[in-house]
Amino acid sequence: MRRATLFGIISSILFVTALVFRNSYLLAAIIPLVLLIREGEIFRKRNHKLKAQRRLSDKRVPRGAIIQVSVKVENTGEDIEQLLIQDVVPEGLEILEGDSEMITPLPAGEIATLEYRVRCTRGRFIFSHINIHLSDNLGIGEKKFVLECPEEIISLPPTGKLKNLPIQPRKTLVYAGENPARTGGDGVYFFDIREYQSGDPLRHIHWKALARRPDRFYTKEFEQERVGDIGIILDARNRSYNWYADKGLLEYSIEAAGFLSEALLGMKNRVGMLVYGRELNWTVPGYGKRQAERLRVVLTEVTPGDHQVFQELDNLPTRLFPARSQIILISPLIPEDVEFLRRLRGRGYSLIIVSPNPLASDMPQGIHPLAWEVCSRERQSTIISLERVGVPVVDWNPDDRFEVVISRYAGRLREFSRRQQ
Repeated sequence: MRRATLFGIISSILFVTALVFRNSYLLAAIIPLVLLIREGEIFRKRNHKLKAQRRLSDKRVPRGAIIQVSVKVENTGEDIEQLLIQDVVPEGLEILEGDSEMITPLPAGEIATLEYRVRCTRGRFIFSHINIHLSDNLGIGEKKFVLECPEEIISLPPTGKLKNLPIQPRKTLVYAGENPARTGGDGVYFFDIREYQSGDPLRHIHWKALARRPDRFYTKEFEQERVGDIGIILDARNRSYNWYADKGLLEYSIEAAGFLSEALLGMKNRVGMLVYGRELNWTVPGYGKRQAERLRVVLTEVTPGDHQVFQELDNLPTRLFPARSQIILISPLIPEDVEFLRRLRGRGYSLIIVSPNPLASDMPQGIHPLAWEVCSRERQSTIISLERVGVPVVDWNPDDRFEVVISRYAGRLREFSRRQQ
């Protein structure tokens, strides 16, 4: 209850009591209360004008970065005896130092500065406004309003460079890239020899073949390198990440998607991404830095969820991906998905699975060792059944860096790529 309202109630009670008992002392006691209420009314009619400005030390940061937030409130009106500034901090930001509110007097023409530091998780965080509460020294006169000063922080998932990423799409496009096209033409690596034709560069003559057959000239052919068509599917279903009650596993999947998309775009591939969970979030395939930026923003906003239609991978819209293209599925893998993945491989798609292992860490308390062992064996059986039909699985222990894991599996991925040609 506001103090002015409380004083008004007290004054009314005293006035009625003074009339009933005809007591002049009680009537005189009402005068200070009336003066205080009048003072509050005068305060509320004063010309109080404030301007707010927010500054962030950075607006695009990696996950876990620390941001300095500064809010300045300038008094462009009359003096303010007591000013309460409350900044509305978006959910997901952890305040490490300082406070998001302050109380201070603010004379006319002066500026009050509120500063604090926050740590960002992955996501998009929007600062919309600050709450202002003005009052006089006794707290009788009060004003409350909101000052708009919007700003935004985008906290991106970690990305990095992958060296020698051993992914060779079966289907390549006509544009030059870095994927072997298994076709002779202009390139770097030797592919085959053919009979010399007029106009062929003399420096490409195969002199050893000429020595064996002096009556004919032969020229070297090099393997063309072209752009590949690659689709990344990120499994964001709740059931995939609550299977072992490990909700933090999704962040590792997002990290893997970020690393792979950066590396594949850096190899001049055309990359698209489908986030499969609460809804379908499809980013059409594209090239270069603009596409990398689009995919970063998509990964920033990924949240786990379930949809009745998308509970199973059976409803995955595979028509989004061209026939015989390369698909990379990032998922912890659940046994119910194996049959669909086999069918997907049977349709001619080149499929690679990157699977953060929820069982790689120590066994949580409250779980029976036998149940843990059964889950481990079931996961191993799932991986073996997929690899038997030509689907390589990168079994990733999240305690290891993703770059190290990819390097460790490079030989196996190359072997599977050769089998799929």
